[in-house]
Amino acid sequence: MNDMRNESELSSSAWHLPRRKKKNHEGTDDEVSTKAEMTITDFATQHRLKTKHDKGDDTTIIPGKAGQLYEYSDEEFAVMYILPATKPVRPGVWNRMRDLCAAAGMVLRQNGDAEGALSFNPENREQVQLAIKLAGVKRKRQMSEKQKAVAEAALRLALARKRGTAVPTAGTLAT
Repeated sequence: MNDMRNESELSSSAWHLPRRKKKNHEGTDDEVSTKAEMTITDFATQHRLKTKHDKGDDTTIIPGKAGQLYEYSDEEFAVMYILPATKPVRPGVWNRMRDLCAAAGMVLRQNGDAEGALSFNPENREQVQLAIKLAGVKRKRQMSEKQKAVAEAALRLALARKRGTAVPTAGTLAT
């Protein structure tokens, strides 16, 4: 592939924040970003993911079975694909996922034989889904109202039994 882009285009981000026009003090238009920065904690809450504090470099990450998500810069997050030493390396999975991610517009930051890192736009749904899948991150469970009611009743009954005052009433689990 013969790409004729200059170095500044190659080093720039693959995406940009939406822009709007704003009048400056001289009356001419200036472009201003309309999106506020998203932190990894905000991202995790929005996508029902668990966070963890990484003591090694004092950052917050989203851990997964095959890697982790982390803040790459103020505007970008990154996904690191690296399997634990106890699991066999899977270069085919990395190569296939790397190509899918690149096709979705993610930027390859590190490339190894069976591991690597890609940066992505946290506002791009397709890139987010690929990053979560690549790292093997599991979403937090979301309970229905019925499940919450059953769990609450079971907890009340267990506490009553512990205190020795277990009396099944309407709406609790009977023994």
